[in-house]
Amino acid sequence: MDSLRMPAKLDSLSSFNAFVIRKIDQWELPREIIPKIELVLEELITNVFKYAYPGQNGDLELECSSRGTGLSIILRDWGAPFNPLEQNSPDISEDISQRKIGGLGIYLVKEMVEKLEYRRQDDSNILSFCIHPDSRTS
Repeated sequence: MDSLRMPAKLDSLSSFNAFVIRKIDQWELPREIIPKIELVLEELITNVFKYAYPGQNGDLELECSSRGTGLSIILRDWGAPFNPLEQNSPDISEDISQRKIGGLGIYLVKEMVEKLEYRRQDDSNILSFCIHPDSRTS
C-alpha cells in the first residue's frame, strides 16, 4: 500500500486528492472513478478535519492500493473515537426544508462505495472502503 500522512487541516484536502489521482494514473485505473473518489474523499476527510481533533492538531493518514479496476482506501486518524456507520441515515423522503441537518454526506458515501468498514484500533479510527467504476451510484 502507498500512503500519505498530513496534518488534519482543510488545506491538506487537495494534496490527498492529488495523491490518489497520481496513484490512479500510475496504476492505469479507469479515470472515470476520479469524480466519485473525489466526492467520497471530500466527505470523509472533511469529517476528520472537523471532528477528530477538537481544539487541537492531529494527523490523517490515507493508504491506497489497486484492486482490479478500482481502489481500496484506508483513512486513519488518532482523534476522538467516531464510527460514522453508527449514524442514522437521513429520511430522504421528507421535504428538504423539513430534514434535520447532517448525515447526508455519510449516506451518499455509503451509496457510492462498497465494503465501507470502521474499526477502532490502537487509539485510532480506521475507515476503509473500496471503489470501482461500477460501484453502486455512478
